[in-house]
Amino acid sequence: MKVVVTKHPYANQIELQFSHELPVFADSRQLCSPRYSNWILDRSTVLTEYAEAMVCENAGAFSVELVDPWRHYLRFVSELIVIPGLVGIAEAHRYSLLLQVGRCFQEQRVARAAAAAIRKYFYSAEKLSLSVEHPEEPANGPTISDLSS
Repeated sequence: MKVVVTKHPYANQIELQFSHELPVFADSRQLCSPRYSNWILDRSTVLTEYAEAMVCENAGAFSVELVDPWRHYLRFVSELIVIPGLVGIAEAHRYSLLLQVGRCFQEQRVARAAAAAIRKYFYSAEKLSLSVEHPEEPANGPTISDLSS
């Protein structure tokens, strides 16, 4: 399974593009009201309800067959949200995730841990290949190396 990681220039966000299909992530902001969160999944999410929503969203839509989908999704999201440095999942699409990373954490470590969790729960027979793309530096604004001097 190939994963390409791209760092967004002005935010502490990384995008992971996968060569394999991802399950549909439910939007936890719509599960409970009122829900004041910027993320579709974070540590404040009620995981049992979230796993149930993922079962509904993925029924007949996800190419990976699961024996006990609710328990499988529950274990998956339980492992995913406790990755050190992961603030929340901002967006999720069929082949990509947009992750918010804490400022003091290394994006590449968070990306590797998230990709490893997806591999573990959905594509365990596949080898994981992670590559990092460095987009062009923004035209305006200091870079990290500029601030250290």
